Amino acid sequence: KEKSMSTMDKMMFNLTQTTMQSLPLKAAEREGIKTEKHIVITEDGYHLTVYHLQTPGLKPGSPVAFMQHGLFSSADTWISRQSLSPAVRAAKAGYDVWLGNNRGTKYAREHSTLKATKHYSKYFDYSYFELGKFDAPAQIDFVRHKTGQDKVTWIGHS
Repeated sequence: KEKSMSTMDKMMFNLTQTTMQSLPLKAAEREGIKTEKHIVITEDGYHLTVYHLQTPGLKPGSPVAFMQHGLFSSADTWISRQSLSPAVRAAKAGYDVWLGNNRGTKYAREHSTLKATKHYSKYFDYSYFELGKFDAPAQIDFVRHKTGQDKVTWIGHS
């Protein structure tokens, strides 16, 4: 039988989904940065939220920076200190900034066929391998397509 989330886990999951979903957008907008939210679907069906930050007047062809969080984190890592945050500083320095989220984070809990709360053990059955094989290429290819740029600077931490 499929293992599912406990009632408490479901409550925390839903709370996280509803109250924290737009932190990167709100933090950037407070700094005068235009924001967009995009959903990227990986080859194996995970729906990943990618945030796009750009200052008004950003010129076409500006360098692209893609920032990827480490394990047990999210895009919040890059925006949580507002004006001192790496994402805000890069955007204000003229970079076209994109913030990625790996599967399983609070910004990436959807799937094409699995429901995280119902198919818990199947949904969370992945490792570093899948993050590199599916998540990273899907997000980078999406950013390259949206910006028209072949070169993307990857900034990450672990």
